[in-house]
Amino acid sequence: MKPCRCGLIGSGIGTSLSPSLHEAEGRAHGLDLSYTLFDVGAPGTPDDLGRLLSGAQDAGFAGVNITHPV
Repeated sequence: MKPCRCGLIGSGIGTSLSPSLHEAEGRAHGLDLSYTLFDVGAPGTPDDLGRLLSGAQDAGFAGVNITHPV
């Protein structure tokens, strides 16, 4: 099966459990799924949503979630 790349865009998400949860669920369904965090609060990460979405699409991501934790 072709690898499936997904991710989460947000600020202050460095401790998110989403990658381990999504990757475990993917494995349980026989998927080669990776889930990447794009923490816009981290140094060196672009904070321009348009650039992040274009970059994810160009890198072959199947999709991303966007969050704004309070």
